Amino acid sequence: MHNRVYIESESLKTGRAYALSQDEAHHLIHVRRFKKGDKVEVIAHSGEIFQGVIKKDVFPVEIEIISKSERSFSGPVVHLFFGMTKYPAMETAVSKCAELGVSSFIPVICERSVLRKISQNRQNRLLKIAREALKQSRQKEAMAIDFSQRNLDDVLKNDVLKTCELKIAFFPSAPQRFSQVLMKRKAKKIALFIGPEGDFSPLEARLFEKHQIMTCSLGDTILRSDTAAIAASSAIRLFFD
Repeated sequence: MHNRVYIESESLKTGRAYALSQDEAHHLIHVRRFKKGDKVEVIAHSGEIFQGVIKKDVFPVEIEIISKSERSFSGPVVHLFFGMTKYPAMETAVSKCAELGVSSFIPVICERSVLRKISQNRQNRLLKIAREALKQSRQKEAMAIDFSQRNLDDVLKNDVLKTCELKIAFFPSAPQRFSQVLMKRKAKKIALFIGPEGDFSPLEARLFEKHQIMTCSLGDTILRSDTAAIAASSAIRLFFD
């Protein structure tokens, strides 16, 4: 039975009880028919996953935290840098990447990005989509979303990249296939760059070369941005799972 709940708290501590929101409480008690003493998995606002037990099943419903869950996927940590595109494609990418165990999703403003700014309402919606995907997929670690909304030149100076042993930007015309790289290279942390509609510009291609980012293709077909993000994330999952 699906037994995940979300608690709006950055940090949860074992042994303490936390109240659910009215919506979460209603769904847990009145729709899914859970009761006092039942065990649940708790998603904190920070993205961490905990084991908990229902301490109180009348409003305000309270969950006592028992322990913290460990990361379930033993493969590499994946940071996905996604060229900002129209909302439907970005929402699909967020949902499916969260299901596939991507660690962080970073929207990037590219030269050919149609969308240049993500509103607060849209940010909240993307976070909700990621949480729902986490509940459904039973991943043990939530996907973080970075809404700093920087351009590619700034992003390539990101400290996260310094920790990644494998950094790949995808181009349909790149001679090297992603599958070939995965067979040859072992990495604990991977950074993936997916272009927006219309792909990365020639200037951005030179930036990747300057920062020694490897270029790869996902095959002979030209994929939509959201499809490319799903394909790359799936390949990593299948190769390392």
